[in-house]
Amino acid sequence: MKDSLLDKKLEVEITGLTHEGKGVGRIDGKVVFVPKALPGEKVLCKVIKDRKSFLEGDLLEVIKSNPKRIKPGCEVIGDCGGCQLQHAQYQEQLRLKTNLVDDALQRIGNLSGYELQDIIGMERPWGYRNKVVFQVGKVNGRIKLGFFKQKSKELVPYTKCALLDENVQKVAEDVESLLNKIDQIDAKVARILLRRSLKSGEMLLGFITTTATPNLNDIAKKLIEKYSDLKSIVQNFVDNSSEPWGSKTVLLAGREYITEQLKDITYRISAASFFQINSLQAETLYEKVLQFSEIKGNEIVWDLYCGTGSISLFLAKDSRHVYGIESVKKAVEDAKENAKINDIANVTFLAGKAERESMKLIDKGIRPDVIVVDPPRKGCHKDVLRAIIETLPQRAVYVSCNPATLARDLKILTAGGYQVQEVQPVDMFPHTYHVECVIRIQRKKCL
Repeated sequence: MKDSLLDKKLEVEITGLTHEGKGVGRIDGKVVFVPKALPGEKVLCKVIKDRKSFLEGDLLEVIKSNPKRIKPGCEVIGDCGGCQLQHAQYQEQLRLKTNLVDDALQRIGNLSGYELQDIIGMERPWGYRNKVVFQVGKVNGRIKLGFFKQKSKELVPYTKCALLDENVQKVAEDVESLLNKIDQIDAKVARILLRRSLKSGEMLLGFITTTATPNLNDIAKKLIEKYSDLKSIVQNFVDNSSEPWGSKTVLLAGREYITEQLKDITYRISAASFFQINSLQAETLYEKVLQFSEIKGNEIVWDLYCGTGSISLFLAKDSRHVYGIESVKKAVEDAKENAKINDIANVTFLAGKAERESMKLIDKGIRPDVIVVDPPRKGCHKDVLRAIIETLPQRAVYVSCNPATLARDLKILTAGGYQVQEVQPVDMFPHTYHVECVIRIQRKKCL
């Protein structure tokens, strides 16, 4: 039995990158993962995990640097853990993400013959996040807003994140200042939610609090008087601070929503609504979905995992009818409201599991010409993939935020009679390891 390498300092040649943005190398034949290391580098790391099949190391020194390495501009990059690739030039980030997608499709999906397009990046990859959730805690006796360290509950106080709009940062700073004027508030305000519309500039503020909390109306009044773009302030009650969102929400000031616009479609976004984090790139993403769907005006379209109907409404104007399916009832309510305010009548939203509701549509004789799926990171349910194969739509469009589960699902679809034709990566989250993809899938002619 070999001696443990735990706490040993070792030199490693970094030859690749994981889907979590960690550098990959080998020591004595065992894979080692090193966060903040880039391919092509030689680094010194300290082994912090020694498992049977892998090692994980903390980066101590870059001995030989990747020529595309840069110094991150963020003050808390070493603690926050939110930007896994900020130490690489942006064009290098795009190249690495494209390679991650290609590698997953080939290695996990055993796919070939597809057309891989260049990733669509951003002209200005900063300040793009339209939503942030700050953790609230006390540091040296003062209430601070910030983020938890990766895989911990230790607060990193920080409101000047470069991924956030400057207006959001200013509101966050004022919220922090005002909270410090209320006794014992830190024990009752767990998190602060902020959202901002790219097109309208409207902002929404949410206080996520435990049930035993003081009245926040005075703070809400001061903030909404100071910021003309702050249109909604709400308070959400959770039973404990670890609960992400509670069932009870009250309006403190303004209205219950803000509005966003993608092309000619207006969306109402409440505190609990799902909406893409990057509005500018979301527009690009949906345009690519529309292009890949190849709808001409007479098609029946299924939009599975439709959320608040963002893609469904984008497709409806060029379709005969769109059926959107979503398991979260509140999201379906938002989707119906979004259809109403845009006067879009040829769309039906169904609440329920995609795998079940799609079978019900089949039983009613409603079969799709095109299926669009936009699943969570875990990918499609196996019965959703089965529904695609059994209903035999001419085309399918897969929107993915996880190359690994995307590749797994595409392998099943290709075995079921479909061909992956085109892959379009989109950089929705610059400086992080996340990458979005739109996939054009066609039924093989032999079927």
